[in-house]
Amino acid sequence: GDDASVLSYLLAVTGQIDMDPMMLKAHLNFGSNTGNMGIKGHSNIASWDIAKNEVNSTSSLGFFLEGAYKMSDAMTLDAGLGYASSSNDAWDESDGRMGLYVQAKMKISHLQLIPEFGIINEMEDASGNKEGSMPYFGTQLRVDF
Repeated sequence: GDDASVLSYLLAVTGQIDMDPMMLKAHLNFGSNTGNMGIKGHSNIASWDIAKNEVNSTSSLGFFLEGAYKMSDAMTLDAGLGYASSSNDAWDESDGRMGLYVQAKMKISHLQLIPEFGIINEMEDASGNKEGSMPYFGTQLRVDF
């Protein structure tokens, strides 16, 4: 039988800048076949090409940017954007997705109220089919003891 191996790796860099009352955070990652090393993700596993009798590696790229503004000790506004894309020679197109959110963190004594609005856009799959998007809204009520 034929022997085949799959090379899997992940490289990432993250940074944060605090400039009271503002904060900026960023993350960038790149990997190959990360699903084969146990990292859960969307379309990140190598595939086998039967016709060519070889492994088709899947490369993934992702980033997020987040910003926050501290309006007071009781309120902070946050916003973020994330994007991820995977590609494989066996696919017609890359498979991308993105998310965007805005939230407010409000504190009153030991209570925190965190409403959030965002959108998740699945963009197109590896065959070029539109996968759609979904707006969402939620809020978290938290009590700190």
